[in-house]
Formats: sequence, C-alpha cells, structure tokens
Amino acid sequence: IAPSLAEHLAKSVLPEVRRLRAEARAIEGERGKGRSGSGTMPDAPKKLAPVPSALLSKYDSDSYSGGARSLVWSGDNEVVMGLQNSSLVVELGGKTREIWFEGSAVAYDRASNRILLATRGAGALYDAKTVKARAKFQTGVTGPSASFSPDGSLACLAAWDGDVTLWDTAKGRGIPKVVKRDFTSSYDLPKGKTFATLTGLAKFVRCARWSPDGTRLAAGDGAGTLCIWDVQTRKLEKKLRRSGTIVAVDFARDGESVFIGFESGTV
Repeated sequence: IAPSLAEHLAKSVLPEVRRLRAEARAIEGERGKGRSGSGTMPDAPKKLAPVPSALLSKYDSDSYSGGARSLVWSGDNEVVMGLQNSSLVVELGGKTREIWFEGSAVAYDRASNRILLATRGAGALYDAKTVKARAKFQTGVTGPSASFSPDGSLACLAAWDGDVTLWDTAKGRGIPKVVKRDFTSSYDLPKGKTFATLTGLAKFVRCARWSPDGTRLAAGDGAGTLCIWDVQTRKLEKKLRRSGTIVAVDFARDGESVFIGFESGTV
C-alpha cells in the first residue's frame, strides 16, 4: 500500500498543492494593482490621512444634508460622498468641493474623471475636478447602485422597480446636455433614453457589478435572485435564486465566480 500511496501523492496531490500555493502567491503579488474605476479590485491607498472630525460632523448632520448615503473613491486621495441634499468631493487633507445634486448612488470613472450621481428618478454627470455638471436628465426609477463599466463607455443604474438600465456615457447618446440652472427639479429635467434595459429581477435591486473585463453584469434583488447578463447581447446568461435579500455582489478576479452578500451577513 505504501508505494501506491507515495505514487498517488507524487502524481496527484503534490502538484495540486504546488498549483494552489503558486496561485496564492500570484494573488498576493497583485494585491492593490486592480481596477478602481469599476469598483472591483480597488487600489491600496498610498497613505492614510484622517479627515477632520469637524468636517465630518458638519456634513453628517441632519440639519445640513441629512447624512451620507453613498461613498466612492475618486483618484488616489479623494472620496466622493453622496448626501441627502448634495454631494461632496473630499480631499484627504480636508478640502471639499460641493456638488448641488443629491447622491443616493455614486460612481466614479478614472479615465474620464467623471462622477455619476443618481437619485429620485434623476441622474447627473459631473467633472470631478471642476465639479461642473456635464449632463442632468430624468432616468426613471433609480436605486442605491450606480457604476461605470471598466472602460467608462457605459454606466449602470440599478432601480427599485427591478430594472437594471445601461447608459451610453462614451458617446452620450440618450443623455441630454446639461441644463443652465443648477437647482432644476428632477421633474423639470429632460428625459434621458437608456442604451439598454436588463430584465429578470424583481423589485428592490440594491446592487449591480461589472465583471473585470466589462463583458458581463451581475445584479441581485430583495427576493434573493441573482442575474448575470452578457452586456453585448443583453441576454440573460444565468439566473439563481437563494433565500434572503441580496445587498452586494462582486465578481472574482478571474471573472469566473460571483460573490453574493446577503442582508443577514452571509456571503
């Protein structure tokens, strides 16, 4: 038995152990070198700097802006905070640039330095450096999730009514140009036209995530349903149902697996 076992270990077990160790070393070596624009594999911060507590208390008070709703990195040393009545670009040193547009959902595209904000049936594109509006438009029902594709050519908005909408942010087709008045009500904004609408989910879609190569999109809803679509064909590739409310999804580094986070705390 001993020679047979030794042969089995040498041919089958040890090569697999070496492969797994090499894979673990490769992953560790790539840590902090991923894509930050799509929300997958964020870059490791170069340094940590506390934001002044006085600044946070000012913008997190109900009397000012109703507290923070969403948060996303924009560049290496800045964070975009979506608030109830406005949004902020916060430098780690403490300086801020204010955007008078509510940010229930916030996304940032590194390549074009654009910020996408969505709330209450409206969306807006802003220049992250100048905080000037590039576009404001009606989107229909929106939810708490917004994201750019890895190349920045498309934007995704997940809606409470179950739809996942795609918007052409490369050529701007269907996205009206910016209005003159910055305080225009969302009901007065021009209507935007989606590039595509992905269906298959029930109500309360809280999360959507692009695959690292941007070819697929995954989203989950309040009924525990996960859908994965082919972005180019807009066809539903896979639909899974689990028990519980899905609040977060993300693709693995190789794009072959999806992590699902539930409201119960289970992943």
